[in-house]
Amino acid sequence: MHRQRWLPSASSPKRNIFDLNSYGRTLALATRKLLILAGFLVSLFFEPLSVHFSVNSALSKGNHCIYTQNRIDEYARALPDPHILLSVSSYLTDSAMKDLFSHLPAANIENRRAIYEALGRARHSIGLKWLNETEPGEDPQDRLSHSLALLALGNSSQTGTITRSLVLGKVSERRFVSRVLATMRQVRPKKILQQALSDGDDVVRLNAIRRLGRSRVRATREVLLELTKSDKVHVRQEASKLLAKGRHRLDLEILNQLPEPMRSQLYVSAASRHPRKMKKVVKSDVFSSDRLKRSASLAAMVHILSYREFKRIQKKITKRFKKDIVPELAMTLALYNQEDGWIMLDTLDKDELERSIGVLAAYVGAGRRRSKISTVQAERLGGRFEAWMQTDLLTKEYETRVIDSLAVLEPNVALNIARKRIQLKDGPGLRAALRYLAKHGDINDLPPLIALLKTKLSEDSLAKALTTAATLCQH
Repeated sequence: MHRQRWLPSASSPKRNIFDLNSYGRTLALATRKLLILAGFLVSLFFEPLSVHFSVNSALSKGNHCIYTQNRIDEYARALPDPHILLSVSSYLTDSAMKDLFSHLPAANIENRRAIYEALGRARHSIGLKWLNETEPGEDPQDRLSHSLALLALGNSSQTGTITRSLVLGKVSERRFVSRVLATMRQVRPKKILQQALSDGDDVVRLNAIRRLGRSRVRATREVLLELTKSDKVHVRQEASKLLAKGRHRLDLEILNQLPEPMRSQLYVSAASRHPRKMKKVVKSDVFSSDRLKRSASLAAMVHILSYREFKRIQKKITKRFKKDIVPELAMTLALYNQEDGWIMLDTLDKDELERSIGVLAAYVGAGRRRSKISTVQAERLGGRFEAWMQTDLLTKEYETRVIDSLAVLEPNVALNIARKRIQLKDGPGLRAALRYLAKHGDINDLPPLIALLKTKLSEDSLAKALTTAATLCQH
């Protein structure tokens, strides 16, 4: 029996096989299937290559990280300088901490303090077990360090010993306790530190402020204002920095105590936020006999004046100071992106370059949001700084300023400079580059860091390189 073919009745609509809409839908469906099939075949072809690449990258990273961890453990077991030991303590393994803990009986008082503090900073759960099972020696300093390590690991049973030393101890003892408590982030140490705000020693109060100064309470501000009048220079400068970072209102006396380039940066920041109010002051300060004030005012002009306005002032200051203003003027014109400025930068000697960098360091005080520097300008600056570093035209102090300034203007340019800097000689510039790599680097920076670790470095640079490599391994 044959099946009857379906035939449209007179009442049903006739189907047109040449209907364009139906043909388009059919073609689209066929194309989609072909694309899916092509994508599947491409994935089959390239998947082994990508997997092989990722496995190699993972193995390479693993080898570098194992090497870094072994170096850190060996470095700590050798019992280096206490300050250096504390810088790497957060990355120690349990076995390294156990070996370090075994040094306690034979170590001197400074190293015993450092070992206890390192144990607290490492925050290993096994460390708390060791401390609970170990009775400190008869020396009161050992008992105090033991109590501080317990508090760092969450055991507050010995806070009476800590509080008594902080309130009634000798000056050196109070300074030690306040410094260690300031490194802890728990609530209990913070409450204990509040008693140090009324201490008679400036250093003790400064240590407490480092932990408590972020809160904008009246008592904190009053203590900081008192510390700005301390007879110790580093205390005055640190208190002024904390006041500035806390966005407290600063009078002229406090501003003058701030170290450079922070003082100039605050000046430029104020000018960029209040251009109408500061325009007259900036135009007056550019003729000051103080070279640093002139640099800050020139940097502020880039923010608040157009190049046409600046050109009129440029003629006056050039006539007044002649060749003495050339270094600062070169960087100012470069920030305005004028070709004359770039040409002038290439003719400066070592001392003149430092003065021109002072203008850049002041300019970044306004922050990246208010910066008028384009990416192309930042790259041109980065290229020149790279050449100056390779020819030793930049001193150790100004290498750090260059990296910090470029980090504000264009982070990627600063990252490239930092990567080039770790291939050069040791110094503060190397440590600044390592600090920046720890924040913004990636696993591709591990091979040059491992090569750096195999060279001869100072204690500070070696510790910084180790901690930077360990930080990148955690990414």
